[in-house]
Amino acid sequence: MYINHQYKFIFVHVPKTGGSAVHIAFKDFFNVIDRSNPPPDEHHASLEKIISDNSHMDDICEYFSFAFVRNPWARLLSGFCGFQQIRRKITDIDFKSFVRNIHSGSGDYSNLIEDIHFKPQHLFVDSVDYIGRTENLEGCFEEVTSRLGIPKLPLNTAKPGSFIENIHRSTIHKPYREMYDNYTRDAVADMYKEDIKRFDYKYE
Repeated sequence: MYINHQYKFIFVHVPKTGGSAVHIAFKDFFNVIDRSNPPPDEHHASLEKIISDNSHMDDICEYFSFAFVRNPWARLLSGFCGFQQIRRKITDIDFKSFVRNIHSGSGDYSNLIEDIHFKPQHLFVDSVDYIGRTENLEGCFEEVTSRLGIPKLPLNTAKPGSFIENIHRSTIHKPYREMYDNYTRDAVADMYKEDIKRFDYKYE
């Protein structure tokens, strides 16, 4: 989440969609001194919660809101790698086993499906004014800054095709298509069917 009262906008940070790079770009541009992030539930709050928490502001509902969404198969892999490589909350399990774990609702990590980093994306973005795609993050972000009337801002992301997603909180993994089998591919389609339908994503 990032709220700017000068330009009257709200950035809804859907987890694992490239939002850290967007946050850094804004903090650099607006010379934000405090670079720390709030707790995950606040940092990744839905638009509904953000507006509710700021209801004391008469015009908060008029702020331009935007967010980014991502292919669910790629996003789940990114979330797994983040919890394994950075947060160190997933150990002794490979990715396919993890997907089976959370889809079946049994096993050591089955409860992580309720963690905010793995929740379906549509829960964050109801009524958001503009929804861009991580797959075209720079282009969509440029459209956002243009709408806001601020200069084009650089995003600190990895080069296309790199297994490193972004410089901040970077994870290393193979392309998602190399990480699934038939069962785990269909499991993601089941767990995130509303995201797939609403944002028109495919396994491709």
